[in-house]
Parts: sequence; structure tokens; C-alpha cells
Amino acid sequence: MCFYFGAAVPGGGRGLYAYSAAAACIPTGAEIPGDGLDNNCNGEIDEEEPPFGLQPLPALVIGTEQEFEFILPLVHSQQHQLQEVSFLANRPAWLQAEVQATSIRLFGTTPARSWGRYFPELLATTAGGQQARQLLSIRIDNCQNRRWYADGDGDGYGSSEHSLLVCRQPEGYVTSPGDCNDADAALYPGATELADGLDNNCSGEIDEEGGCHATHVVSFRQGYRPDAGTIGQRRSNPQLALGAPQENSTYNFVSLGFGGELVLELGSLLYDDGSEAPDLMVVETSWGWASRPCYDDALAGMPETMMLEVSANGSQWVRVPGQFCRTVKIDLSPVVGAGKLPYVRYLRISDTSNPADFHPSSTGYDVDGIITCRSLFEPLQTNARLASGASVYKPDFFNELSDEEENTLRPLRYYPNPVTDKLRLQGGGLGVGPLELSLYTLTGQRVYQRTYPADSQRGILELSMEGLPKGLYVLRLQSGGQAGVLKIIKE
Repeated sequence: MCFYFGAAVPGGGRGLYAYSAAAACIPTGAEIPGDGLDNNCNGEIDEEEPPFGLQPLPALVIGTEQEFEFILPLVHSQQHQLQEVSFLANRPAWLQAEVQATSIRLFGTTPARSWGRYFPELLATTAGGQQARQLLSIRIDNCQNRRWYADGDGDGYGSSEHSLLVCRQPEGYVTSPGDCNDADAALYPGATELADGLDNNCSGEIDEEGGCHATHVVSFRQGYRPDAGTIGQRRSNPQLALGAPQENSTYNFVSLGFGGELVLELGSLLYDDGSEAPDLMVVETSWGWASRPCYDDALAGMPETMMLEVSANGSQWVRVPGQFCRTVKIDLSPVVGAGKLPYVRYLRISDTSNPADFHPSSTGYDVDGIITCRSLFEPLQTNARLASGASVYKPDFFNELSDEEENTLRPLRYYPNPVTDKLRLQGGGLGVGPLELSLYTLTGQRVYQRTYPADSQRGILELSMEGLPKGLYVLRLQSGGQAGVLKIIKE
């Protein structure tokens, strides 16, 4: 017993196959009918072998005193091994032929004053002894040869492996090569890449990154802050919502503002497979109150929310049921499918957050990016938090000050730092209105919160950190329109 490893097998793939004189199993061999064996190692016994043949060529016109070339593919080339090609009759001296892996190459240079018609007859023979004949029709004329490509599916692009160097356009041939599947008119260079597991645009990649994200800003109407102020320039560029989510930068997103709206065009048509699995992921960057749950009206500073509408043509919109909070994965089956939208090409994201629940300088729902390929959902590390409390890319990102907040709220002293039990804050720079202190871990979990009443003569405030694990914490201070952040080390 010996083994044949790594050979290509019918239907694609490579594998490990046993071979013996009794079994006579050779992955590239021919099936022998009636012997009760799987001769070609394809898992079937005595299956009917597809017929051998040559794909027919149309009548050809070539120029005089020029090089020419015809590539003549085999029918069922994966099941047959071509061994020899010859001419039965009428072969002109300037016509040559050679055997290639899955085709016959005819080539040569036409001599001067060789105008006229020629009808050579080919004979092709396989390693298994099967034969096929083909009569060619060639006319030589005063014209310039150029390359033409067989377009079997009629999509305007031809197969680079099946071409002719002739001077008149043959029937079924085009000038544009690069078709990666000449049996499917939906796959061709420049086609819209779909998130469907196919190389729709013949780029050599399946569901490449550009087809998994938003690629164009259709429109952008930015809302306002709760204090009616405008949003800073660094958070007002809608182009930052395009492409893959940046994840790791403070400013690689766009803030919608309260009541704002962003319309995006996707890089590929988005279909629903009929299941309840999510089809779309909207990545949002959260600030300040990432540890608080979604949709809890009892808590001030609830996370930003948005409404999503989808469209196939950019003019007729359908709302996706529900209100969405932070980064979210969305199933489109309620709005896409039979009797609904055929697919989604455009998204309209509208901020629905209640500005009364937020700091005056807050900026509403922040769009970091769109993902439409499920394979990219799970590996994503994001600065935005799910309601489930998923981990973050930059742990203390939530607890930094927003772009519009200034670090103006700061005690005269805070000590000891590092701290083992009690942290003390000496007043003087803590404002005179109600003061809220919130202590967070680096994963965004709030472990302490207390609100002190208004006091024009603040003394020393104490914050107990006994019982907390060692590590780095973030203390956020907020009073009126002022805010501040302190980094505290617990030993």
C-alpha cells in the first residue's frame, strides 16, 4: 500500500488517497466503467465519465504577415488529460499546434500574399485514448490582429484563458478580459461586491474589506449639544464613518449630535438569509457613562441611542423595528426578504437620545463605522460598549473628557496617591454647586458614586477605597457645566 498526497481532485481540493494495484485509485486517472472500483478517487464507483471534446471555434479572420494565436479549451478539462494533437488534413505550413494543460494552442505567422480561406482539421487524443476532431475555418485578409476573449456568459467580459489573436471580432468574443467566472453573468470586473461568499468583482478576494463597510456619505445633518452649542470640528467629519471602524483613536468617528442624521451608502448590497442572525453591525463610540445600562430612564446620562432606516434605492425608506443603543448587531429579516426590500444599499442613522439626560457638552450618538460581513463581527475590539458590558479596546477611553469638556474641575490637592484605604480631596477647585464623584475601573465598571450638596466652602472630602482590588482607577468629577478626571492608583 502506498499513498498519493496533495493531488488536485475532480471538484477541487487536495487530499490524501490510498493507492494499491488492486484498488487502482489515482486522483488524476480515468474512471473504468464496470470494474466496481473508484478509479479516479472522487468517492463514486463506476460513474459515467463525461465525454471528451473541444470547444468549437467560430470562423476566424487573421491579418497577413502577422503573428496569430488561438486558444482552444477542452470540454470537461478536469476529467481528461490531453496527450497529443495533430492535423488530419489541410494543414497550412504556417499553422503550428501544441498541447497545454487544459487547452490546445494554435499559433504561427502568416506569410506575405497568403490571402484566402483555409480549412485545417484537428485531431486531439487524451491519455485514455479518447479522440475528438474539429474542422477550423480561417480566412486571411488585410487587417490588424488584436486580442479577443471568449465571453461565455454575455456579461461583456471574457476569460483570459480562452482568447484569440485575430483581426475581426469573432462571435461570442469581447475586448475586455478578466472574467473570473465566465459561466456566471453576475461575476465580472467592476461588479458590486456583495457579502455573499463570492468574488463578485473578480478582484481575487472574497467579500473584501471595501464590500463590508460603508463607502460613501450621501448626506449629513448634524444636531446640537444639550446646551444648544455646536459640535467641535474634529467630531464633525462624516467621512470618518466610512471604511473599517478605527477603534483605537479618540477622534476617528463622527458625532451625530442630538437629533442629527447621517445617510451612508454601503460598499456592497446587503441581503438577508432569512435567519435571525445579525446582518449588520453599527459601531458606536461611547463616552462617560459606558457602565450604565441601555434604556433605563431612571438613570441620568443613559447611553446614546439611534434609529435605523434602510433603503434599496436611497429614496424609499423602511424603519428597522426597535431603538438601538451603543454598538449593536442588527437582524434585517423584519424588513428585507420576500414581500419586503430586496436588499439594502443605504442606511439612515438618526440620533434619538434625550439631551436632557446628558451633560451639556455631550455630542449624541457617535458613528465609528459599519460592518456588513459577519466574519468581521466577533474579532472586533471596540471603544463602544454593548449593553452586556463587552470588553473594550482602550479600557479608560470611556472615562476621558469629551472633546468639548475642559479639565477645569480639579481639587487643590488629592492624596495619598497611590492610596491604600481612603482618598482625600481638598476643596477649593471643586465648584460651589452639587458635586458628583464617580469612580471607574479601567474596564468602565463604576464601583463608587456619591453626590455632595452645594457648598460654597468645601472642606476635605473622603472617598473610601477599602476592599477594592489593586490597580488603576479613574475618578470623574462633575459639577454644573464643569468636569474633571483624575487617575488614581490603588495599592
